[in-house]
Amino acid sequence: MLKVFHPGEPIVREGTFSGSLFVIKSGKVKIETRGESYTLSEGDFFGEECSLLQRPAPYSAVAAGETQLEAMDRAEAADYIAKEPEAAFRMFVRYSARLYDGIEPLTQYSRQHVELLSLACRFALQDEETILEDNEETFVAELTGAIGIDKDKLLDLLKIFGNFGYIGLDDDGKIRITAQKKISGFLKECAQKRLAEGVDLATGFGCSKFLRNITTM
Repeated sequence: MLKVFHPGEPIVREGTFSGSLFVIKSGKVKIETRGESYTLSEGDFFGEECSLLQRPAPYSAVAAGETQLEAMDRAEAADYIAKEPEAAFRMFVRYSARLYDGIEPLTQYSRQHVELLSLACRFALQDEETILEDNEETFVAELTGAIGIDKDKLLDLLKIFGNFGYIGLDDDGKIRITAQKKISGFLKECAQKRLAEGVDLATGFGCSKFLRNITTM
């Protein structure tokens, strides 16, 4: 069922049971929990803990603009996941990430993505996409050490991060990194939104700390 929500209109209240999996067809949704907030956009989904696990929502969801959502009950959600293996994979990785980061959805503003891009800057070309070849092992070793995960988990994250347009895996499984200037622009945005500190605003390089406790978007 397609539902329309107006800016600021509540979708899910923390502690309640909506019973629905929501897929964002257009607009944005602000997720608020434990004094923190995250923004989901078109193509993202939420509510799986209610529709699939029969648990109350551990967050509140509010429309961050004129928003259209596809609301699915348990049977519809199961059918959607069966037909959309990418959604099932993203759900699995998201819940794996929550073991480390509370219940933060895995978005382009997640800590792992911001820190990873900060490290990726020096491997990227200034004006064009890079496909890592000879220095891929060095890159992977640096990232796994810095983020604190093994190579397999890193590659799983890269499959998800590819949706955000900055870093991911190509069709041959090689790591691809977008142009350095695009990454630096994104890191500047994170600093200006107070998502991260330690970013050089002249170059966009660096990220010494992720300020997840005061994110507002």
